[in-house]
Order: sequence, then structure tokens, then C-alpha cells
Amino acid sequence: CAEGLHCFQRSSRSTLVPGCEAGGKGDVGTADYCTQITLQNLGYSGCTEEEPCRECEGDCDNDDQCAGGLRCFQRASSSMLVPGCAAGGNGDDAETDYCAQFALQYLGHSGCTKESPCQKCQGDCDHDDQCAEGLHCFQRSSRSTLVPGCEAGGKGDVGTADYCTQITLQNLGYSGCTEEEPCRECEGDCDNDDQCAGGLRCFQRASSSMLVPGCAAGGNGDDAETDYCAQFALQYLGHSGCTKESPCQKCQGDCDHDDQC
Repeated sequence: CAEGLHCFQRSSRSTLVPGCEAGGKGDVGTADYCTQITLQNLGYSGCTEEEPCRECEGDCDNDDQCAGGLRCFQRASSSMLVPGCAAGGNGDDAETDYCAQFALQYLGHSGCTKESPCQKCQGDCDHDDQCAEGLHCFQRSSRSTLVPGCEAGGKGDVGTADYCTQITLQNLGYSGCTEEEPCRECEGDCDNDDQCAGGLRCFQRASSSMLVPGCAAGGNGDDAETDYCAQFALQYLGHSGCTKESPCQKCQGDCDHDDQC
């Protein structure tokens, strides 16, 4: 399919292809078609483990609430595009999370910039500030290194490219991180920096409301009493980025007083 389109799979002619007119000689029941799937907001409890959502449907809270092979795409605003889904329309709600596929998308060597940051699973990036808000530039040296939260393979999976993504938290247990076997980014439970791989630090937190820098919140691995290895890159959120109403996390600024943290 052309860039920005998605191959819509169906088993019969009765399944309508989103954004396309049904009927006519071109409507073959056994054929799959390239299209953009529009976002559908099914409500706060629209996706459940008993009735998981299909692609581009929401609101989901975790991957278990999405149909097989799909994942719950968490976003902070409607400016974060949901992979494989058409933005806009009545179903595009800024506070809703949607089930989606996360195929890697290679936009070229300079595809991600500060001026035009990449969305999740897009590359090539070099630094975190070349990724959309809340995302992290995942560095890898070969195609054999999987990008967390993204589907491997396909034309967009370039071995020398780095991709923007959210790294999900992984709780390896009480003794999951040791000095002999230090944890990688977003893995825990750690007790000190020596239990984290080179360049990482042990992020101590008191509750799950404290976000771990560079890691995606939520999911089975997000345990309130677990401390995780993370990077502490400074993040500038603007002159009024930290407020009493919306306090900043560790290494975020600009703050003026303690009650803004």
C-alpha cells in the first residue's frame, strides 16, 4: 500500500472497507484493500478483555483489551497520530487510547527532526527531541534488536535506523536487577545505580503515579512498589512547563518553586 495507507483484511464481502464505497465489480469478497481506517471512540468502557477492540477502536487501557496482534496506543493529545489510522473525524478524541498495529516506518536518514518530530515506530531518529512528546529514540545497531512496542519486519524495518517508541515497563521481580546482571532501560526491580546497565540510573518512586522517564506507563509490568532503570535526560517543557496543577517529574523543567515538582 502507498505511504500512509493500511491493508484492511476481511473474510467476506459483508465486511465493509472503511472509507470506501461498497458494491460494484471491484468489490471482491475474498480480497483485501488498501485504505485508511478512521478512529472510532466506543466510549470509556468500549474495549474490554471479554470484548476486545479491533484496529483503530477505543477506548482501551492495555493490550489485553485489543484483538489479537494489536496493541493499545497511549497518547496524550490528538496531535499524536495513531499508527495505521486516519486522523480527524468524530471518533478522534484527544483523551482516548486506540488499538493499533505498530509497524516500523522508515522516513529516511533525516526523517525525524526537532522541527518535525517522529511519531511512535517512525525513524530514523538520533535524539529524544526528534521524537514526539512522550516518546524516546530507541538506539540499535542491527535489525536483530527488536524495537519495543513495534512490529518487526517489513520494508520499514531498517537495521541501521533508530526509531521513536515508548519502552514498556518490565518487572523482573524483587531480585530482577543485580550488579552481576544489571537491568536494561525500563526494567526493574533495582535498588541502586550499580544494578542498572551503563549510563542508566535506578529511578526510585513511591507510587505508580510517578512516571518513569522514557518509559511507557501502565501494563502488567507497571508495579507501584518497583523501581526501574532509566535515563535521566533533561526535558525542557517550556517557560511555564511546570505548574502546581501539572507538576513536573524528575529532570523536567522549567520550574520556579518546589510545589511545581
